[in-house]
Amino acid sequence: GIETNDDGTIHVDTHFRTTNPDIYAAGDVIGEPELETAAAKEGNHAVKNAFGNEGVSIDYDAVPSVVFTSPEVASVGT
Repeated sequence: GIETNDDGTIHVDTHFRTTNPDIYAAGDVIGEPELETAAAKEGNHAVKNAFGNEGVSIDYDAVPSVVFTSPEVASVGT
């Protein structure tokens, strides 16, 4: 099996590996930032790591924060 966090998301390390070393997870199932573009990049990196390119991770400081209101609001950085 694999462990989950208190909020129900799947626990992964910085390389998207779950607590089962043969299973990787990415996207909304691992929690924030829950953006399609971030999920796509996480999935791409998870596949690279699963197939031997260990060490690929994401710098989440460069991922925007978005509030989906009208008008929409976004920011990047800390």
